[in-house]
Amino acid sequence: MPNSSEFCGDSGSTHRLQIRATFLQKIRNNGSFALVPTLAFSAVLPADSDAFVCATKGDLQGLLRLLNEGRASLGDCDSDGRQLLHVSSRFQQLSLLHFLTSISMPVAACS
Repeated sequence: MPNSSEFCGDSGSTHRLQIRATFLQKIRNNGSFALVPTLAFSAVLPADSDAFVCATKGDLQGLLRLLNEGRASLGDCDSDGRQLLHVSSRFQQLSLLHFLTSISMPVAACS
């Protein structure tokens, strides 16, 4: 299971958030090395959340509605570290996959 943290939102409810840190090593022209750090934050949602139900069923309009309402994000993960892209792929939802890849969604596991 991916590592995650909990935090309290404005309403006092507890939310799970996953934080990933990566470091890219680059070699500069003068032969020196540089480490480029990156932090990524993802909400961890239950697999039966509205966003993941839309991904499972290929409901593009429903997912767009959730995104517009701020109830989902393209980087959301389930408790096993799968993003919406991975879930829609697993259930062979081609129209949703086409949308997610056409907007240049980053393909990265949450774990």
